Amino acid sequence: MNYKISNRVSNLPSYLFAHLENMKQKRVKDGYPVIDLSVGDPNFPTQSHIVEKMKEVLSEYETHRYPPFRGIDELKITISDWYKRRFGVDIDPEKEVLILVGSKEGLSHISLSYIDPGEIALVPNPGYPAYAGGVALAGGQVEELPLLEKNNFFPDFSNVSPRVAKKAKLMFLNYPNNPTGAVASVEDFEQAVEFAKKNNIIVAHDAAYSEVSFGNYVAPSFLKAKGAKDVGVEFHSFSKTFCMTGWRIGMVVGNAEVIDNIAKTKAFVDSGVFGAIQKAASFALDSYNEVPKEIKERYLERMNILKRGLEPLGWEIQVPKAGYFIWVKVPNNNSSMEFCKMLLEEAGVLMTPGIGFGGYGEGFIRISLNVEEEQLHRAIKSINEKFYIQK
Repeated sequence: MNYKISNRVSNLPSYLFAHLENMKQKRVKDGYPVIDLSVGDPNFPTQSHIVEKMKEVLSEYETHRYPPFRGIDELKITISDWYKRRFGVDIDPEKEVLILVGSKEGLSHISLSYIDPGEIALVPNPGYPAYAGGVALAGGQVEELPLLEKNNFFPDFSNVSPRVAKKAKLMFLNYPNNPTGAVASVEDFEQAVEFAKKNNIIVAHDAAYSEVSFGNYVAPSFLKAKGAKDVGVEFHSFSKTFCMTGWRIGMVVGNAEVIDNIAKTKAFVDSGVFGAIQKAASFALDSYNEVPKEIKERYLERMNILKRGLEPLGWEIQVPKAGYFIWVKVPNNNSSMEFCKMLLEEAGVLMTPGIGFGGYGEGFIRISLNVEEEQLHRAIKSINEKFYIQK
């Protein structure tokens, strides 16, 4: 039978990473190996003390029942304590914390909570596709916030037209940034707060990569900016910090009214995160100081492998201050999608085309560092021998 799908689904763009996975699987099915440098999924295991805690609490009867809609008190208090310890920000665990089934879920639900059909959300371009996807599911209209290299990939709010600014209800920000690797200061965030207050806009800041930083760089919280809690919330993920992508747990903190309304939406969609996962996450955060040194060193080594291997081939490799992606200009005159397709077909290496993150991502590709060092060496060798030398 031929059932008509809803307009909100038919109007969705194809999801970038699903498209890349299809490209990869087609090549694998044809019998060719693929080195996948496209997806931001840490290839380090969740630390053993967190796994052991999970095993311990699995036998506790209360974890087998429905959890509280907003999350267990233990985890919310731990999050509040961590915010004070890490960022110097006071968070009320009862009113200003909501536990999420991964931060991606909350980033969609904030649009469903605030955007009516035809209403405007400001979305960074290039940006994580889930922001625009959530707006589309709500029937909203995306207005782009261009992230330009000349502005260090931070929005220039003075270029947002007054008409759009006055109609916008929601604005997404993300620092350290995916895909560009750019970082933002408290002063940058204060610009965003000023713009949001002036135009009565809610700010949704995605801080998923705040803990994956290098050298002396320490990422600030959006909520550290003066007045930030008046206008916005901040999303965090356990996925990147603790290598827990498959566990599906995150949180949103900040403005109590916004938290309430996201919670109201979630109550009709899911029943919360498995209690044992919440307890293990609380244990992880309570015992956390920073991402283990050896993991950061491995990421840096991977960046340096790519820098040493690809720069002689004409690639401009900039090592970011945070995150585990390298945002690099397409090293020839092809479009980013054409280049990535050729790279996959000829060298068996999959990277992410910048166009997949929006029109302002054209001319760039994103390289993920979540493979073993040996695979990076193989990728460089294949790119050199099968892609460049043959040409």
